Amino acid sequence: TQIMSWGPFAEGKNDFFNTPALKEIGAKYGKSVAQVALRFLLQNGVVVIPKSTHEERMQENFNVFDFALSTNDMEEIAKLEQWIKETRAEMKKKIELYDEKVEKTRHVTRYFNSLLGPDITGMYMNYISGIDDDEYEE
Repeated sequence: TQIMSWGPFAEGKNDFFNTPALKEIGAKYGKSVAQVALRFLLQNGVVVIPKSTHEERMQENFNVFDFALSTNDMEEIAKLEQWIKETRAEMKKKIELYDEKVEKTRHVTRYFNSLLGPDITGMYMNYISGIDDDEYEE
């Protein structure tokens, strides 16, 4: 089994190309953030398939075999990877908690609707959330 990376630059999301640690490491070698990221993956045995429609970037993506990242640099990048995983896990927990609260709110709304009807329930939900009914009048 061989691990492949079809999107080694995270599609440029989360300001990937401006990651300070990757920029700093790249400056040491005279390489771009993209080249550092590709080299990191290659040194970890990952097959990389970077995508670009720009000839200049395609050439840059090939110029990753004339240097090797030091052990310290590899560890520094791995820390970023761990931080990303931890951040994603934290965000997932927050989303799950938010979803739980939304579901509880829906449950309470359905319950009040069954007891009081939707008009009174709507007024009550607006009241407890601090929304003024006058805001919605045209």
